[in-house]
Amino acid sequence: MEDKQELAKKIKEEEEEEQRCPNVPSEPTRNGAVKRTRRKTVFEKAMTKKRLEQQRAKTRVNIGAAFPRWRQLRESKCLKTDAMVALFLLD
Repeated sequence: MEDKQELAKKIKEEEEEEQRCPNVPSEPTRNGAVKRTRRKTVFEKAMTKKRLEQQRAKTRVNIGAAFPRWRQLRESKCLKTDAMVALFLLD
């Protein structure tokens, strides 16, 4: 279990490094060719997907039974997106 946590921490650090320096090219080899970056493992992909889904879930709002009324308001005011409905209600 600790190995997975350590790997997840290492992956997160690597992703943060990539975000800080996105335009840094790969290191060239002796003959001038560029080394390919390694592919992400299935575990790394799953961890990235899980992290992104958790970030996305933080912005969700559950309106439950009011959902049909929400859609009705959206259609009646000719608003294209749910974000526009939210802004309309806040203003």
